[in-house]
Amino acid sequence: MHETVRLDRAFTLPVGPDRAFEVLTDAAQVAAAVPGAALASWDGTTFHASVRLRLGLLPVVGHGVGRMELRDPERKLVRVEVNRRDGEWVASVALAVRPGEDGDSLVRVRADLRAPSTGGRIARSMVAEVGARMVTSASAALATSLGDEAPDPAATAAKAPEHTGLAGAVEVAAGVTLGVVRGLFGRKDP
Repeated sequence: MHETVRLDRAFTLPVGPDRAFEVLTDAAQVAAAVPGAALASWDGTTFHASVRLRLGLLPVVGHGVGRMELRDPERKLVRVEVNRRDGEWVASVALAVRPGEDGDSLVRVRADLRAPSTGGRIARSMVAEVGARMVTSASAALATSLGDEAPDPAATAAKAPEHTGLAGAVEVAAGVTLGVVRGLFGRKDP
């Protein structure tokens, strides 16, 4: 059983909307910008990838398959569905690219992320925090790779909701953290 966490963010890329859309619909370029991501295959619609994360003191590895369900170059909209290797749903990510100021692009991200029902508020907070950090880091890395000075992550991504005591909760509630990890990545072993 799982719950869904909604993540809404926005960031800018230092290129026009056509180029930004081209980059954001290329899994190889996006994976290169996501911290801990490794792309195994990409056929233009479906990708196989893994992500290595650290939740407090716990290293976590997730393997999954993503499929671009919507790719609309006219409206500059993209929607990707991501499943774990075992087929369980992990996330739905929608991107909308719009013209920004001075020839750049504004990218809006709306993601529904899987959070296990075990762990309650702590689990939802962890999923929201990890998702927000990944968007912030990836957007800064993409901006850098597109030839502009890396923007300040706080300026390019909308602030994540405040999650008081999250780091302490991760370390103190190891049992809850392991439940979250198992729920997210289908791991039977820590």
